[in-house]
Amino acid sequence: MKQFTAVKMLRFFIALTLLLSIYSASGQVQVPRYVSMGANTNAYYEYLPQGYETSGNKTYPLIIFIHGVSELGDGSPGSLSRLLYTGLAASIGVGELPVSVTVNGEAHSFIVISPQFINWPNPGDIDGIINYAASHYRVNTSRIYLTGLSMGGGVVWDYAGYSSAYANRVAAIVPICGASWPDYGRSRIIANGNVAVWAHHNRYDPTVSVWNTETYLSQINEAPAPNPRAKANIYESWSHDAWTFTYNSTNRDDAGKTIYEWMLQYSKGSAPPPSTNQVPTANAGPDQTISAPANSVQLNGSGTDPDGTITSYSWRKISGPAAATLSNANIANPVVNNLIPGNYSFRLTVNDNGYATASDDMNITVKAAIPGKIEAEGYSTMSGIQTENTADAGGGQNVGWIDNNDWMDYNAINVNAAGTYTVNFRIATPNTGAKLDLRKSDGTVLTTVTLPNTGGFQNWQTVSATVTLAAGEQNLRIYCVNAAGGWNINWMDFVQSSTTPPPPPPPPPSGSSQKIEAENYSAMSGVRTENTSDAGGGLNVAWQDTNDWMDYSVNVASAGTYTVN
Repeated sequence: MKQFTAVKMLRFFIALTLLLSIYSASGQVQVPRYVSMGANTNAYYEYLPQGYETSGNKTYPLIIFIHGVSELGDGSPGSLSRLLYTGLAASIGVGELPVSVTVNGEAHSFIVISPQFINWPNPGDIDGIINYAASHYRVNTSRIYLTGLSMGGGVVWDYAGYSSAYANRVAAIVPICGASWPDYGRSRIIANGNVAVWAHHNRYDPTVSVWNTETYLSQINEAPAPNPRAKANIYESWSHDAWTFTYNSTNRDDAGKTIYEWMLQYSKGSAPPPSTNQVPTANAGPDQTISAPANSVQLNGSGTDPDGTITSYSWRKISGPAAATLSNANIANPVVNNLIPGNYSFRLTVNDNGYATASDDMNITVKAAIPGKIEAEGYSTMSGIQTENTADAGGGQNVGWIDNNDWMDYNAINVNAAGTYTVNFRIATPNTGAKLDLRKSDGTVLTTVTLPNTGGFQNWQTVSATVTLAAGEQNLRIYCVNAAGGWNINWMDFVQSSTTPPPPPPPPPSGSSQKIEAENYSAMSGVRTENTSDAGGGLNVAWQDTNDWMDYSVNVASAGTYTVN
């Protein structure tokens, strides 16, 4: 009896194994494959459609799913199984991937490949996965789709925008909260390749900023815009998880399509479906001009949509000195703060409820004033130079890569009063013998300054010269007379020095004290004043370098010994 039972049990397990094998081959479950498809992956999950044909002429659309950073692993059974608990692999596990999808009267069933990566994958890794799948499965190579979440969403952006060759391999992409910096070059490759894009993100994602997705869309949809235009779903959520709802078949766009129906509209070489949504119009408002010391401007943006509503606004600075900040980049009328003299350009992008976008630019001109400080990067025009982040006090940028005959023009500077001014130049150079001219617009040389060797391109020192200026608007030029191997400049500061210094205070009575404020010098070289946070407020003197000095005229009541605090 025991032997009979054992035989029955053996037959049962053989039958069960055979049944599971048939069940797996029919595409009802994801099958682990411990096979390397490239140097950065050792295993993957395979999902095959019901009735998958291993021979014949029938081919199938392919979805490649790219996981998040938490699912990185070595491809061992325990590591690979992590893929089953999130994203598309998890949705397949609970039956949310449709067995068959009918689009334009034609039924389709997906092959889904979900590789586990050892390290953060690069575009070449993804191309290797596509090559492997195309050579080992019956893939319809005109219907290859990429989707991924977080790290994987970023990799989707990176692959589609890496080159025109890669963009031409994929018909559509669905990046979700993609961890990829929105590079303009990548965006234009995606646009030029007419890759269909439906991105997803949570507006208050604490892990990957929604700015990534919104900026990618803005850049992709700039003229000339792709066909179809890129679109996005931005969910009003504080969570990082935008993928659970995205991969669910209850998630549909305005046309009533799931992501699976939406993807199948697109194939390489096919005409995109017609769009019924009308593109909105963005208006960034008029250009504005202010004069220092004013340093803020309110923007006056708006958007209109002929067949719907504007759902979001997004501002970004596309040129100008780095210090400027927006009070809120996601409203129509933010305030731009921390403006320094120079020229700025800001771009407003609006999105409508049909996921179409439009952009418009406006310019801000901040005129410098003398007396006052002018940042070197705030030039109006230039020849031959570049800017870079500075290590000098206060941060921001400096101008460098200066060669002989390079120059920077600073236009429409308002000189408040005629007179003689001390100009403090903030410079850095490891070279000896460099010289600069400060010139007027007609070429007149106001002063020539020999620059000391400061010991490095980010070792900063202030050097001073004296110039005479007329009142009114002036156009000034910094001109490189001798680069001597190169030098950097961070700013120049004009201090009026022709006024008669105040008479010294009368001597105090014997036994009393007299206080002299540091900023009350009668003459100086190389220093500047600034507001102080010390008790009593007022100003302090700063930016002292070796050999800088301040002179003070003082009445001494009597000869003697004094305590100086």
